[in-house]
Amino acid sequence: MAEQLDPKELVSFKELLMANSIQIDAAVQLLIEKGFFTEAEYFLKLKKVQGQYRRSQTIHLKTHDDVTKIESHMTRRKRSI
Repeated sequence: MAEQLDPKELVSFKELLMANSIQIDAAVQLLIEKGFFTEAEYFLKLKKVQGQYRRSQTIHLKTHDDVTKIESHMTRRKRSI
């Protein structure tokens, strides 16, 4: 029989997605700061992988504007560091 989950411990999909995004953002910023790769290399790779996902139709990304928004966010965050 399935185990009952405590509703107080459940999070919404939006909360889960936000937590995941924050963790990835922090990890990428740290890797850039430590010199593992540059911000330009990261965005080049991000666009390449995004294209691979689009071609394979594994996930549906909205538009190229998503990458632009991420780039803008990362640039603002980097300036504040």
